[in-house]
Amino acid sequence: MPPNQFYEVSSDKRKFLRKFWTYAAVTAILLATLGGFAYSNNKKNKEEEIKRKNIESVLGSRESSIARKVVRGDTFWAYAARIQQENDCLNGIGTNNIVKYLRKINPGAEDSKLRPGMQILLPEYNSKTCKRLKDF
Repeated sequence: MPPNQFYEVSSDKRKFLRKFWTYAAVTAILLATLGGFAYSNNKKNKEEEIKRKNIESVLGSRESSIARKVVRGDTFWAYAARIQQENDCLNGIGTNNIVKYLRKINPGAEDSKLRPGMQILLPEYNSKTCKRLKDF
């Protein structure tokens, strides 16, 4: 046997190794991608948990459990504002301080830049008399 025969790799073995390392690389890329998705999803869940805790600090536990059902984006904030508005009217406080509550929930928001959806829900009560406005 010639000495260089030990170092040669047969074509079948070469094909197998090429296929093996290709599959290994593709699997590693897929696992890294899935790990990235899991990380970003976990980060979103933590942000939503912070929003829930902010809502619970402003609303009561019963109202926040109702609001938790709508925890997606602007709908969540609008729903929370509506619950707070109803509570204020029921307690006789009035809704003039609704923006104060919204600032607690969403720090940095300006009065004129309420989240979309709030413009629809906020006028539902007359802020001075606390009487429910008629549906259109």
